[in-house]
Amino acid sequence: GLANGTMELSASETTLLVGAGTVAVGALAGATAFYLWLQRPHLKSQVPRGQLVRMFQGDDREQAFIKLFSEYGKTCEMEGFAITCDPALVRELLTKSEHCEFRSRFYSASTHLLYGMSGLLNLDGAVWRKHKEALYPLLHVGNVNLYTSKFHDAMTRHAEAWAAGVVAEDGILPEEPEAGWSPAAAAAVSGGPDLVAASRAAGMEAVLDFAVSLDPRSAAGRELGRELTLYGKHLAGISDGVGGIFAVPLGLWRVVDCTNKIRSLVNSYVVERFGAPTRDQATEEQVARVQAEDDSAEAKDGLRSMWLAGFGAHEMAAEVNHVHGAHKAAGFSIACMLWRLAQPCNAEWVGRLRAEWEAVLGKAPAGSKGFTNAPSRSDVKKLTLTGAVIKEVMRLHVVSLCTGRQTGLPITVDGVTLPPGTEIGIALQAMHTHPDHFSRPNEFCPERWLPADHELASDATANPRAFLPFLSGPRKCAGQQLAEMEHTVGVHAVLDRFDVTSPVTSLRMRADLYSSIESPVAFTCAPRATE
Repeated sequence: GLANGTMELSASETTLLVGAGTVAVGALAGATAFYLWLQRPHLKSQVPRGQLVRMFQGDDREQAFIKLFSEYGKTCEMEGFAITCDPALVRELLTKSEHCEFRSRFYSASTHLLYGMSGLLNLDGAVWRKHKEALYPLLHVGNVNLYTSKFHDAMTRHAEAWAAGVVAEDGILPEEPEAGWSPAAAAAVSGGPDLVAASRAAGMEAVLDFAVSLDPRSAAGRELGRELTLYGKHLAGISDGVGGIFAVPLGLWRVVDCTNKIRSLVNSYVVERFGAPTRDQATEEQVARVQAEDDSAEAKDGLRSMWLAGFGAHEMAAEVNHVHGAHKAAGFSIACMLWRLAQPCNAEWVGRLRAEWEAVLGKAPAGSKGFTNAPSRSDVKKLTLTGAVIKEVMRLHVVSLCTGRQTGLPITVDGVTLPPGTEIGIALQAMHTHPDHFSRPNEFCPERWLPADHELASDATANPRAFLPFLSGPRKCAGQQLAEMEHTVGVHAVLDRFDVTSPVTSLRMRADLYSSIESPVAFTCAPRATE
């Protein structure tokens, strides 16, 4: 029942499961640590144990990796693992097919240690190929075009609400008053002034419509949006250690509870829509009816594709959670971009973007809400200034500080031959900000990505392998095209009509491998003055 989503756990059963799970996780973590200690790479350059942890706990954690790589070399051993920011080695790990069959044991382990994490990112081999094929319809050109429009509309509605002080933390805005949003209406709506949470929430409506074909304003849509958001918060709570010694069991209990609710909601919607929770449980008539749905429509349906591929309810729920996680990552990048452009020192760039939008997209018709037309997929390559800003933000604010790969062939590093199956960490943040790879690496300089006569313009061509926000090779981000579109649409939807300001002058990152900001990023959003 748990496997196919037709059974839920009671409170006592969940408590028992979490207790047993916590003991199992502790035992597994200890056994894994011992195994990895035996398998450590024994590289010549070794960072003293505990030094990385101490630096992450310090005041300069953003520069921890860079300082260690500067002292110990671009490939070294940290805490018993090989880790690198060497572009040549990274390229070999990401593009050579023998190194791409299995990503890292940590990804597969997370599917067992963290309930509800068995999405595409954490899978390998035949199972990964099955999930990728089923999710491919979501990345169809027609779907990208449709999602672009939906996301722009959702982002615009949320920006209008931001201007009234309203932020929907569960991703779905309250019903807009008939007279429109106003400061008075904002007083009755809960929400926080955190730019990251607000940007992530803005995409939730489009995600539900896009990935699940579920009306985000329906009761089921609102409930699913709320549970998906809570799932992410509870995972963050585990890594934060909120609750002291009870952080892990309490966090696991909350994650299990959220996952059960997500599975139940997805299962109920699937049964309502297709007539059965899985294809295996459906009648021939039900399968034929689903197969007969118009598959030639411009927008492809990922949930329908997964159901027809024989996914269980738990697999469909995991992929819905996975797609939401991907859009959360995009929301983080959009928030960082808006924060960068909100700084007074970058006001010139806001003006340059608006001028580019008017030149490329054209002025919006009279009576439209915006100053310029919304960008389409075909406009992305023409918006060179917008693209330069996006690249620079993704260089400085990586979604994940480090990712992992498992070697498939013997590989020689610093004179040491590592056997197949060796874990190697790829320090993306360090690679993106290493002074050997980029000039003035910690400065926000979109000019470095422009084909113009600028002192930094050579950065983009001199080190193309040092910039990998979506990785590369067979296991690169499958949604890269969609994410790039989302960044372009997101910044346009907000800054075409509104001015964003923030009193926050620097972002302090949490001590976590997945990038997140330690404190809320306060901001204000106000209608743009007529020019």
